[in-house]
Amino acid sequence: MNLHQSFTSIAFQALHEMLDIDGRLAKTLKLLLFSPGRLSKEYTEGRRMSYSPPLRLYLVISLLFFVVISLIQTTATNQLDHIQVGMFLFPVGMLEQVPKLMFVMLPLYALIVQLFHRKTFYVFNLIFALHVHSLIYLLLIIIFPMNRFENMHLALSWLQYPFIAYLAFYPLMALKTMYGNSWLYTLRVYVLTVVLYLASIGLGLEFINIIMTL
Repeated sequence: MNLHQSFTSIAFQALHEMLDIDGRLAKTLKLLLFSPGRLSKEYTEGRRMSYSPPLRLYLVISLLFFVVISLIQTTATNQLDHIQVGMFLFPVGMLEQVPKLMFVMLPLYALIVQLFHRKTFYVFNLIFALHVHSLIYLLLIIIFPMNRFENMHLALSWLQYPFIAYLAFYPLMALKTMYGNSWLYTLRVYVLTVVLYLASIGLGLEFINIIMTL
């Protein structure tokens, strides 16, 4: 896909890549959005032909996500030295490095999940990670613009919270569906996974910040 073109063209081509002629996209997105963990479960149990490939789904959604982030960054760089995206505050220019960071973080997330499910195959955990990150990006595509322009209308501020709540609890429900452990064990894994993962992202962002200031 050629990135040296307008956002509309990129978005159109990205959607075209996702729109499988046999209609798999609608079924894939329905499970991804409304049945946490079920899509990964279906895929790892061999029922794959009815769904879009996890890597393609992730790449296209992440592309759209980072295009949105880039547009948010563009609207802020003329006025601010830092950009607030959601709960995070980024120096101008750092967001350009986030895609590279996430390229490392996704397999790391799968590895963290693997630590608590050692009898599973890593590739299955990687598929799970691809689906969870795809869902997170979809929700953030909605949340971040509302966060950026919440000063324009009070409703934009309040409308974020249902999406944020769903984003927070989605991995918990997905872990329960995917691995079938007790709720107590699943909750413990969820908390530890979130802590380790956010700590890793924080270290990664700090490292990028240090590199940028050199």
